Amino acid sequence: MRQITTPVPSQVTERLPYDCAELYTRGNRTNGIYEIKPNTDETWMVYCDMETAGGGWTVIQKRVDGEENFSRNWKAYKNGFGDKNKDHWIGLERMHHLTTSNKSRRLKLRIDLIDWDDVNHYAEYETFRVRGEGKNYQLIAKKFSGTAGDALNYGENYNHNMQAFTTFDRDNDGYALGNCGRYYRSGWWFNACFAANLNGNYYTGPYRGVQNGIYWGTWYKLSDSRSNARYSFKYVDMKVRPLNFEASTV
Repeated sequence: MRQITTPVPSQVTERLPYDCAELYTRGNRTNGIYEIKPNTDETWMVYCDMETAGGGWTVIQKRVDGEENFSRNWKAYKNGFGDKNKDHWIGLERMHHLTTSNKSRRLKLRIDLIDWDDVNHYAEYETFRVRGEGKNYQLIAKKFSGTAGDALNYGENYNHNMQAFTTFDRDNDGYALGNCGRYYRSGWWFNACFAANLNGNYYTGPYRGVQNGIYWGTWYKLSDSRSNARYSFKYVDMKVRPLNFEASTV
């Protein structure tokens, strides 16, 4: 009598990648949501950009359709929110872990912006870290390069570099007369108040009134003086990868 056996699955499983850059080095070149484990107890689901400027980017923020509310409290910004395929924020605690837990794996930040005329520019920061909650998730963003201008280092009262994070229920900004997070309806590394705010309201065209849209103060076109209309962005993302990353030429 012929015996039929079922193969026993191997108990040896491949270690999950540390981030999207490691996933790229393993041969994956497709954009999408993946599971990573950057020396943490639990796994994370993140969106990997495997195309922009050589790929290997772990996306930490994205604005694409306006479906997600970015006027959130401290807890939400700490832990993250949104749909990884669409509007989302990975969470300040995870940003802190990614940028500080592995000193041999220093990360750079890239910001891509597309306006409603489909003009695309970018900003990169070779030094990028988010400090821990005890420091109110202070931002460190230095050594700029790119085509969008350096809106994170704009001037004494508008620098975002070295600023703590502010939400409507946690005021850590540099504005003595109020809470920038409450007034502009978003969480951000506000100073007094901002030259950049990538977590502002998502507008699908020109708008009027308080300048509370997605904003990058060094953009070539910010408003229309004839109509007093302000401009926002159609697409924005923030993403990180190691400084020593090498894109494949194959």
